[in-house]
Amino acid sequence: MSNVEEKEYLKSILDLRSMIEKVYFKEFEGTFDFPFRLNHTHIKTLMTLKFDGEKPMSVISDKLNLEKGSFTPVANNLIELGFIEKVLDRKDKRVFNLYLTEKGRDFTMDFCQRHHDYVNKLLEALSEDEKERYFTAIELINDITSKVHTKKVE
Repeated sequence: MSNVEEKEYLKSILDLRSMIEKVYFKEFEGTFDFPFRLNHTHIKTLMTLKFDGEKPMSVISDKLNLEKGSFTPVANNLIELGFIEKVLDRKDKRVFNLYLTEKGRDFTMDFCQRHHDYVNKLLEALSEDEKERYFTAIELINDITSKVHTKKVE
């Protein structure tokens, strides 16, 4: 691969990340009335727990691309606000797992429904065929990126 091609691939990846973040999250956040003291990172934490279930703090911070030290205040804020709880792992007493409280489950259910409605409204501009191709492409990108991610860079 030439140097020019490498730069174009990197630009495409960065553009895709930026566009997905902007269209599906940043612009949506402007339409959603967030509870006091919640920000984008708090929301991503809650949604990770919704979709992945109870997880250790280190797993969640890794999934959010945050250092554990940077993630601890996020978790502590969500605990203080009553959205999550932290419990000692039954098997490994050095590990704390996070899980959604009833308040957290209610919030994430409402968030998901509103986000679903928002995305459906965005996609009204596409034909059924375009929607199908779009989501097939997203699945393909996720699958291939997952394969690339599991390989170790030497």
